[in-house]
Amino acid sequence: MAAGPAPPGGCPSAQRPHLSKMERVVVSMQDPDQGVKMRSQRLLITVIPHAVAGEGPRRLGWGASGPALASPHPSLCCAGSDIVEWLIQKYCISEEEALHLGTLLVRHGYLYPLRDPLSLLLQPDDTPYRFQTPYFWTSTQWPAAELDYAIYLAKKNIRKQGALVDHEKTKNMDFYRREIEYCRKALGRTRVKSSVCLEAYLKFSSQHGPHDPIMSGCLPSNPWIADSDTYWVVNAPSVAAPTKLRVDRWGFSFRELLEDPMGRAHFMEFLRKEFSAENLSFWEACEELRHGGQAQVPALVDAVYEQFLAPGAARWVNIDSHTMERTLEGLRRPHRYVLDDAQLHIYMLMKKDSYPRFLKSDMYRGLLAEAVVPPETKWRVFPFMRKPRRSSPSPALLASMEPAAAAGGPRGGDGEA
Repeated sequence: MAAGPAPPGGCPSAQRPHLSKMERVVVSMQDPDQGVKMRSQRLLITVIPHAVAGEGPRRLGWGASGPALASPHPSLCCAGSDIVEWLIQKYCISEEEALHLGTLLVRHGYLYPLRDPLSLLLQPDDTPYRFQTPYFWTSTQWPAAELDYAIYLAKKNIRKQGALVDHEKTKNMDFYRREIEYCRKALGRTRVKSSVCLEAYLKFSSQHGPHDPIMSGCLPSNPWIADSDTYWVVNAPSVAAPTKLRVDRWGFSFRELLEDPMGRAHFMEFLRKEFSAENLSFWEACEELRHGGQAQVPALVDAVYEQFLAPGAARWVNIDSHTMERTLEGLRRPHRYVLDDAQLHIYMLMKKDSYPRFLKSDMYRGLLAEAVVPPETKWRVFPFMRKPRRSSPSPALLASMEPAAAAGGPRGGDGEA
């Protein structure tokens, strides 16, 4: 049966030119005289219309004469090899191009694979295919109705090989109990009020406001608009005395302290006084391993293990047994992230124990007291804010003014005398 053009649907075919071209190909394939060769076949249990048949479907229970359960109604099927051969002869293309074009037709739903519906590829063998009814072509975009879906599920469930997928099965009471329990837990989950969020945001803004160069400016001057690099000099990685804003940032978070080389150096000095400097040294060694070269990874892993983790190590770090087991298991095949669990354990130990004591120590208070506050330097930003200057006279005018000045100078001097 030849198929006509698709009925008008939700989207005009003019807006989808690639679909209209494929539909013309499908219509040509179903031409009774010059289309793909179609044969009348009988199907067991049920009838699949609008299909073409080759020799392959007989292995699936297809044949000219079936058992007693065979349906008396014929079905039109075709083999994948017939489709490929027709495309090659019709459009004078290669076999690879014909397979690609046929696969596009299958994926867009114009050809339906009967043997394996989940395989959306055109097989160049005896695999049976049928032509999809024009009512269900992609260009129509008919909305799916619940009745159509229910009929589809019923037919698929009746077929012996038509096992339903998980989302197609009827949900039992256990499924709905799990869904209700999940929703109940989601509703009972602790949530932060919007007022608390706003207060935290205001606190963050007020805390970081003085440290924002755009909002509060730079001291002593802005290096982007002023011809001075003093700002970079006073905020260098290593200086004699850090600025007060720089020391204040160390108290924002433990991450801020570690990211500043000078803050990390002062924190290392504090840990030495508490006899726990090996924790920060281990963290720095793990950072070097993570960001170092790939060729150096095995040597760095061995060095870190011998220095910090091995039994009787010179700078042994305190790690719980579970973390140590995971780390030792990963050391069998070393890589740059093998010490992440141990590094995180030491990081949290310093953050919860050593860092609060550092902020309350006399050392940090002394750093705040000795921190410098660079004096602000005023710079005129825009040229039109400068005072107008006198223009320099021309050399010709200067030459004519010199004799007059020489003649009037002595008289002016005698008058004053």
